[in-house]
Amino acid sequence: MKNIWTIMRKELARVFKSPTMLVTILMPGLLIYGMYSLMGLMTPETNQEIAEGETFIVYSVNMPTTLENMFAFDEETFPFEIEVRSLTTVVEAEDKRELLESEDVHLVLIFTANFEQEMLAGGLPPELRVYFNPFNNLSDISLNFLFMPVFNVYQNLVHNVLPVVPDIEVRWDQRRVSGGIVGELVPMILLALLFSVCMSIAAESIAGEKERGTIATLLATPIKRQHIAFGKIGALAFVAMLSAISSFLGLMLALPNLLAGMPVMSMYGFGELALLFLVLTATVLLIIGIMSIVSAFAKNIKEATMMLSMFMIVGMGAGLLTMIIGVPTAWFFYLIPFYNTAIAISALLSFNPVMLNLTLTVVSNLVFTLVTVTILSRLFNSEKVMFSK
Repeated sequence: MKNIWTIMRKELARVFKSPTMLVTILMPGLLIYGMYSLMGLMTPETNQEIAEGETFIVYSVNMPTTLENMFAFDEETFPFEIEVRSLTTVVEAEDKRELLESEDVHLVLIFTANFEQEMLAGGLPPELRVYFNPFNNLSDISLNFLFMPVFNVYQNLVHNVLPVVPDIEVRWDQRRVSGGIVGELVPMILLALLFSVCMSIAAESIAGEKERGTIATLLATPIKRQHIAFGKIGALAFVAMLSAISSFLGLMLALPNLLAGMPVMSMYGFGELALLFLVLTATVLLIIGIMSIVSAFAKNIKEATMMLSMFMIVGMGAGLLTMIIGVPTAWFFYLIPFYNTAIAISALLSFNPVMLNLTLTVVSNLVFTLVTVTILSRLFNSEKVMFSK
């Protein structure tokens, strides 16, 4: 253990004494924060641009005929259409409300029976229940920029003394919906950054020793070559994890600016973050292990960098695949290196983790890491590989 720590200190000293390496560690998080914050400040589409050519589907129970007729917008003036579909019972409306999450319905309105007569009677205002999906642009527009303005005009027409205040309800977990958005965005970006950072430090670790001619001195020490392999992977993994944490924090702090103020950081507790840290740690160890093997075969830093550049495609591909097909639940998917990390991160951030799958992700990546360390230690014992020119 002492020998492994000696190699780790040597590697860490080399990294932290280099201003370039320090910038490499911290810069990704700063770049992510600046880039995504800037994207969030860009002017979004106007409501009219979003609504253009769309048909808004509204289901209603007991909507007054006067109000329903007011939604017959002039198509030449307004580039959208509102389709009001009448229902006969509240039970039917409750069924349609579930479709709000699938975006097939944009608004569900439940008026009390004889709504307009009760308004004209001048007593207590009648009840109006409104259901909408705040995470769907069309649903949000249909409530705040179409229905409410028209409904206010309607109330002025009937001259009621006490205005009706709609009971607006959202009937699903906002935290889970927000987590689903974050779970789609983060894995691909985070994996790409992990591969990028690991590539920048792994290429220099062994191939750099060859290029500088210091590999012979290192191998001549009484330290076992297996311990050299462990020490190098441990030090590189530590540095890569610092960069991963920096990148993750930058990303999570920038997402509220990108996602209209969504309180991303406050959504996750210690449990989610601890599990995420375990998944990232096991993944970083595996990435460093594989890249160290590639670096051992390379003759110099340039060759190592070129050989390792293909791994960027692997990281981005795993994250992109998660965005396209979602998160599978079958356990065997969590044995596939890198893809298991992408789907595990997505499941964690979207609040849909399965402990068996997370355990398989961490354990399988650690097992693969041990395999890479074994291979690397054998490469260190090969004079042909270590002194190749």
